[in-house]
Amino acid sequence: MKRQQEEKKLKKFKKNKEKTSKNKSQDPQDQDSVKEIRYHYPWYLKIILLITLPIWIFPTFIANLVLGKKIYEYLQYFPKSGPVENPNYSNVEWNTLAFYNCDIEVKKGAQELLISDKDWADMKGEDLKIISFDDTNLAAFLFVNKKPTTKWIIVLHGWMQNRYSILYFVKPFYQAGFNVLVYDARNHGSSDASATTFGKNESKDLLAVIKYLKAKYKENTLEFALIGNSMGASTILQGLVALPLKDYGVKSAIFDCGYDDFTHMIKILGQTNLKVKWFWFYFGIKFWFRYYDRFNINDVKPITQINNCGETPMLFIHGTKDQTVPITMTKRIYKAKVDSENAMQKQNVSQLLIVEGAGHIQSITTNYRLYITTSLDFFNKWFSK
Repeated sequence: MKRQQEEKKLKKFKKNKEKTSKNKSQDPQDQDSVKEIRYHYPWYLKIILLITLPIWIFPTFIANLVLGKKIYEYLQYFPKSGPVENPNYSNVEWNTLAFYNCDIEVKKGAQELLISDKDWADMKGEDLKIISFDDTNLAAFLFVNKKPTTKWIIVLHGWMQNRYSILYFVKPFYQAGFNVLVYDARNHGSSDASATTFGKNESKDLLAVIKYLKAKYKENTLEFALIGNSMGASTILQGLVALPLKDYGVKSAIFDCGYDDFTHMIKILGQTNLKVKWFWFYFGIKFWFRYYDRFNINDVKPITQINNCGETPMLFIHGTKDQTVPITMTKRIYKAKVDSENAMQKQNVSQLLIVEGAGHIQSITTNYRLYITTSLDFFNKWFSK
């Protein structure tokens, strides 16, 4: 029964996805960056709204429930396995190396990013499950370097992706001499089905992954650097501000095109996908997340706690043609982070890299050399010598 419901919701999602994709350019780099959504109502309009409250409150309430449910399902139900339904990915399955290589070619990434069967065999990735704080199984790949090291890079993917989607981080970091771990977020790829909370529970999963490595290798000197895309980036930031990641050996982190406030991100996603103003669906989404998942979306606002990670060096990356997450979000977090560092009298700790012409999660495929060189220099700067 539950499986039938999920399949029904998945069909609905695909239908909505097809509708929205028709209105978008095939190449995100041909479009301008998405803008933030801000509403400022004059005082007289607020008075009019208050006086007419009995007239508009009921239809607004119904619209919020209906549209909120639609967007909730869009956020939670999406393809995780089976064949990729895209003409550019003929006969390709989601959780495979073929999917990764096809994806890189479609994004016109550098040839160095492709991973051959020989590369894969040489890196000897170990496929394993990591049990998180609430017994959710997380599917992971562990790449232990041939040259022994205690330095680890942990990679987090974005919403609707999986651990194969971001293998482009594994090859260059592995070749640079690091151990690498990449895993499927909850409700993604081969990990257990569970509510996606866009950083709240995912940050606790990240801590569970770090604890797993420390227990597996019984090594107190392990050092970690984190790198994440989109939802993965915001998960890292949420973990840094809300959890003691630094105490477990996290030395630095890269925040690539993440959001600073999930409540604001929902308004952007709803408006770009449903083409309706936020007040018609926002309160409904909050209700359905609370009802189904016991999740308060207000809990994922890492920018409000940025002072909690003032000591952790961060590299912020964003593309100028991002059509999903506004570049202004990254610039705002970077400024807040630098302000917190200055207050602690720490200079030149965090950095900002803006990649010209890059779409969402495409900075590395747009300018591979700049991305990898900057990332490696940053990680090496903060790992112990």
